[in-house]
Amino acid sequence: MKNQPSAVIMIILGAVVNLCLGAVYSYSVFRLPLEQELAINPAASGFPYMVFLAMFALTMPFAGFLLERIGPRATALTGGMLTAGGWLLAGYAGGIGQITLTYGVLGGIGVGITYGVPLALAARWFPQRPGLAAGITLLGFGMSPFVTAPLAGFLIETLGVLAAFRIMGVGFAAVITLCALPMHLPAAASHSTSQAAGVSPREMLRSTRFWGLWICFTLGTVVGLTAIGITSPVAQVAGGMSSAAAATAVSIMAIFNGIGRPLFGTLTDNIGIRRAAQTAFGVIAAAAALMLLVWQLPAEAAALRIVMFGTSFAGLWLVLGGWLAIAPAATTQMFGRRFYSRNYGFVYTAYGAGAIIGTVLSGALYDLFGGYQMLFAALLGAGIVGLLVSIKLLPSVQH
Repeated sequence: MKNQPSAVIMIILGAVVNLCLGAVYSYSVFRLPLEQELAINPAASGFPYMVFLAMFALTMPFAGFLLERIGPRATALTGGMLTAGGWLLAGYAGGIGQITLTYGVLGGIGVGITYGVPLALAARWFPQRPGLAAGITLLGFGMSPFVTAPLAGFLIETLGVLAAFRIMGVGFAAVITLCALPMHLPAAASHSTSQAAGVSPREMLRSTRFWGLWICFTLGTVVGLTAIGITSPVAQVAGGMSSAAAATAVSIMAIFNGIGRPLFGTLTDNIGIRRAAQTAFGVIAAAAALMLLVWQLPAEAAALRIVMFGTSFAGLWLVLGGWLAIAPAATTQMFGRRFYSRNYGFVYTAYGAGAIIGTVLSGALYDLFGGYQMLFAALLGAGIVGLLVSIKLLPSVQH
């Protein structure tokens, strides 16, 4: 790496862009105000969020091709304007269907296009530490709710929910534009032939290593997104917390989601893909087993139940952030940097699959058993299966 200051600047710019993109994690702040403003039910208010995540994941493979053709600056500007436009136009919507089309479809596509840019910059500017670099730039995405949720709440309270969409859209347009303009990849001459070598998407999709990574990433996403979706109700049911305390617990857990990204990125660099994945699935299995024990405790042991709940969910949130750093670092290490943007786009479809599976699984098990206890048995099983898959199909590559 010839120019250390430029490399650091690229990582900082990527983290700030991710801070804007990660505002999707603050969507829950908009739900109740939208229900009141538009006279809709909770199921309807959640639809734009689900569509957003689906479009985000589906766009990633195509965004990789775009990034290779027009470069990081133009890609970030294109995706950033679509993201900001989705937020801005949602502020003029007259119903939940229009919000789904603007925020959900347009905004989701925009984030899908932009998301890969900071990761590509991290991989190219920090070839010796791709996991750590990816983790740092992704920290902005994971920690976004600490900035965007209070901001959205203030705007909603003072100006209204639709005005909040408009103002945040304008703000995102300005911030992403300012960050995108200086973005560039290092000169090609600074990379050796071996560094520039890589496996094409067609070759990658035929390899068992890709499917091993894809399955592991899917399992990690299923567990992590399931945990995010049920943190508040489980805190109240199993931990005996009030709704306000449960909301605070969700904010605290977001810290672990953010920390997991640089932590597991560093682990992937230092101990290799397989061991990092095994560590992640070990945490999942231990956290799920701990939650199964919580239900065996008497109601009088309220303090212990809260401590065990907090420990378990901190681990589950940590691992979701972890897999969002392991996956891009593993893609670079296993398949090279030449086709990284396209390759990671295909790997990232595991996130979309995990979101769908996790939503269906958690709802079905809750309806079937009338509670959350058996869901943690399923998450324990996912941790064990992931551990076995990582042993069998992931290479012990250490960067």
